[in-house]
Amino acid sequence: MGRSFFLAFCCLLLAFSASGQQNRYEYLKKKGLGNYKHENYEEAIENYLAALHCDEDEIDQNELAGLIKEAQRAREEQLITARDSARRAQHRAEENARMAREAEKEANRQAQIAREERGRAERRTREVLSNILVSIMDTVKDRTTQFRLAEYAARIDPENPRVTRKLIDNYYHREDYYHTTLYGHQDGVRRAQFSPDGTRVVSASWDKTAKVWDVATGRELFTLTGHEDYVRAAVYSPDGAKIVTSSGNDWAFKDMSIRVWDANTGAQLYILKGHTKAIRSVAFANHSNRIVTASHDNTVRIWDLDKRMEVDPPLEHPSSVITAAFSPDEKKVITAAEDGVVRVWHLATKKRRVTEVTFGVPAISVTYSHDGDKVLFTLWDGRVAIYDFKTSKYTYYTGHENAVISGVFSANDSLILTASYDGTARLWDVGTQEELFVLRGHTNSLFSAAFSPDEHKIVTASIDKTVKIWHLDNPPAVMVLPTDSFAIHSSVFSSGRGQVLAALENGSFMVWDVKKQLEDFARGQTKTDIGPEDLEARYSYEINTLHTKMRVFSIFDRQREMAATSGGNAWKHFAAFSNDGKKAVSSQKDKSLKLLDANSLEAISTLPTTHNKFLSSACFSPDGEKLVTTSPDSTARIWDVQGHRELLPALQHESAVLSAAFSPDGILIATATFGGRIRIWDAATHEALFDLTGHKGAVNSVVFSHDGNRLLSSSFDKTAKVWSLAARGELISLTGHTAEVFSALYAPDSSKIATVSWDRTIKVWDAFSGVFLYEMKGHDDYPWGISFHPAEGLLLSFTSGKVYLWWIDAESIIQEATSRHAISHLTPEQIGNYNLEDSFDYAGITIEHLIKEGNEEQLFNFAEYFMMKARQTGNRIQKEEYRQKAKQLCQFLVGNAWLHPTEFYEERLSSIGN
Repeated sequence: MGRSFFLAFCCLLLAFSASGQQNRYEYLKKKGLGNYKHENYEEAIENYLAALHCDEDEIDQNELAGLIKEAQRAREEQLITARDSARRAQHRAEENARMAREAEKEANRQAQIAREERGRAERRTREVLSNILVSIMDTVKDRTTQFRLAEYAARIDPENPRVTRKLIDNYYHREDYYHTTLYGHQDGVRRAQFSPDGTRVVSASWDKTAKVWDVATGRELFTLTGHEDYVRAAVYSPDGAKIVTSSGNDWAFKDMSIRVWDANTGAQLYILKGHTKAIRSVAFANHSNRIVTASHDNTVRIWDLDKRMEVDPPLEHPSSVITAAFSPDEKKVITAAEDGVVRVWHLATKKRRVTEVTFGVPAISVTYSHDGDKVLFTLWDGRVAIYDFKTSKYTYYTGHENAVISGVFSANDSLILTASYDGTARLWDVGTQEELFVLRGHTNSLFSAAFSPDEHKIVTASIDKTVKIWHLDNPPAVMVLPTDSFAIHSSVFSSGRGQVLAALENGSFMVWDVKKQLEDFARGQTKTDIGPEDLEARYSYEINTLHTKMRVFSIFDRQREMAATSGGNAWKHFAAFSNDGKKAVSSQKDKSLKLLDANSLEAISTLPTTHNKFLSSACFSPDGEKLVTTSPDSTARIWDVQGHRELLPALQHESAVLSAAFSPDGILIATATFGGRIRIWDAATHEALFDLTGHKGAVNSVVFSHDGNRLLSSSFDKTAKVWSLAARGELISLTGHTAEVFSALYAPDSSKIATVSWDRTIKVWDAFSGVFLYEMKGHDDYPWGISFHPAEGLLLSFTSGKVYLWWIDAESIIQEATSRHAISHLTPEQIGNYNLEDSFDYAGITIEHLIKEGNEEQLFNFAEYFMMKARQTGNRIQKEEYRQKAKQLCQFLVGNAWLHPTEFYEERLSSIGN
């Protein structure tokens, strides 16, 4: 081989790894060049050849082949080593990247856990604080403060069902309250008062009787007869054992007696006589069995009921005395006479010193505050005045339009209640002089208004011969829409969000356009003196002040209406809307359905059905292409809306089918039967999939939840039930109604369930837990159904004669209260005052008081609050004070609890100790 080739080949051999290098050195040693250590193989071999004084042709070919082979193997080893090294480096890089990703993922997971933990802590803090505010509300009797506390609690934790319920329970400031009217007197009612335990009412009337009523039922228990003239007053003794009545006529002197009765049996105990003319008022002392009476004979007399006689000489006046009352300490008597002078008689002084006050017009009623620091005067000119002994100043309240006949303080003296000849009773805030609400409903002048002992009710007496008990706990209807003459068979919100649609018994619709009115109502711009009576009286006109119009649409022509008699009295006219709001159907007496344009309600076509009996319900599929109808003929049938044909087979049942509903995805159909069975069907194949059983009476309605996972039903068995479709069983039973439940619906946001019953109430429940939230009363007849507004917190219910609209969510009530009644967010100062430690002083609460009066749940809420405050505060003294308060409450609960086991509170005690 040529020298150039050999040199190139040797250069290739010399490019090997370290193992190859060692072999080269050994070779050089054998050739006598052992001391030659060049690492540059090319130079080494050239030097080697020069030393041998020969070229490559003179090299041993076998030796050269071995050298080449060894060089190739060394090169392969070097390449493998390089690849392994690169692979290990890449693996290390990938492993480092993976570990970095894992570290980042773990950091994100820890951050998420921390966020969730903070969220849970914040959620728990909000829950505890809102529960504390609710607990404080139970100790504060000032209803304005109660509502403001509930309002603030709802803003802290709007998800707390206890707060929502409290907010509704204390929503006291609307005009149109649910009330019970007591009928029975044959003439005007002069006075009405609750018994000390709040279970009864006694009323005095010009019909010469007094009556005792049961508050819960409104039933007359017995009548006190024996007076020969007007009964001017009737009052309970402070212990509730006696009733004292007075009689007389200002112009006929027939009966000027005071009679004492057994309050439980109505038996007359004895008669007190001494006045020579009509006795116009009677009032008890706070702490003794004495009464003071005011008479048309110009005197005020004080009587001892234990001695059954008059004590002390009469208090003489120059004119007829209208009213008289003791001071709280019984050392003074305050009187008002027709000469326009109010006199304070100091009984403890020898000469009975008299202080006189005049307002220019007669005062009709006078009463001390419970703490004795103020006096309330109601005046003939419609004013109300309060005199404060501490400041020596008068405060006036104006709003009544005629003489104010009576006035009383609330238990904590923060509110006053007045009744007037203008036919209204009004509640006022003493501190702000704000008129909180007006009670309208009597058709003539009022003579008295009084609180129940718990101040959840008010009783009023009127010249219209009635007594009304006003229930302040229940939110009233926003509006009541009358229907003139024809009975309502069904009513719903139409697709145009501001319309209410009622299907009437004559086959026509009545539509109320209430969108503008609801907007004005929410902004507080609706006139507050327009009530249901105004709506009913003026509804044949277009009322600009109400922004309300009425349209009546004839569903079928007069000849068909006259001829359609099939179905008889059992036929119920109903209407149903498609989800897209474009179509509607209306049932007909001939078992057909009218397809309507949902906006104009004009008939598009007729869908004849093959049911053997009248229709009980109809429901569109979610896409509006199908319709399911039900009937007492034990079938449900599915229809192609566009093709006007039935999709067979029919869904067969063992009893009458009352209701049906499509699932939100249109895959399932649920049917409800008179036999109490709910059946789930495949909407495509019409195959029965499974039954849901558990109701003990007919099932009136079924509706799917908006996610399609649950089914809600209502029944004659007085319950509504929530069912799991996945588990094919009952999840929740909503119990509490006292009569048949006729309808149940999910709210648009699926957070609540509303049920309506023949007990004339609507109940609202938490949709997930089944917790009862609040109740709405006020129906004057049996309600038949309910419908939710598509977007607003509004609920519709209807009886055979009226449609009722109700607010149902807390936020709407807060907004309305804020706009209409100036109850705004609490100021920072007020928020500070409602912190727990300040609220103790504010409401007179102590730990001992809590242990004595509070229930287990309330005590636990306070303990949780104290533990939370102990963790949050950095002040060691405050931290220990909070820990001791929490410890004291938990120690009491260890032996006195039943909601939670002893171990539950022992664990809390252990955590407090740590």
